Amino acid sequence: ALVRVSLEQVVAWDPDVIVTIEPAFAAAVQSDPAWQGVKAVRDRRVYLAPLVPFPWLDLPPSVNRLAGLKWLGRALYPDLFPEEDVRQEALAFYRLFYRQPPTEEQLTRLLRGL
Repeated sequence: ALVRVSLEQVVAWDPDVIVTIEPAFAAAVQSDPAWQGVKAVRDRRVYLAPLVPFPWLDLPPSVNRLAGLKWLGRALYPDLFPEEDVRQEALAFYRLFYRQPPTEEQLTRLLRGL
């Protein structure tokens, strides 16, 4: 579930990676000087999780979490989860569960969290 913490707490934790479902935060954090002390921001490892048609990693609980596992694997361990494999699995997932695969452009935007 969503947890809100202060910037001071995040700076104290100094995470290697930040995953968010907030598009505004993901867009703003790289240019916000207050966040530059956080390793994940410095290393450009702030990821916006896919949100269509429901969040892939958060609420509501849904089958999208299955696709979210591969997406998260790719974000955390890109050498172990090649981009093309994640793309193909996402296409297969949408065909199976939604009977409507996204276009290539939609898939690219989706996997980038747009």
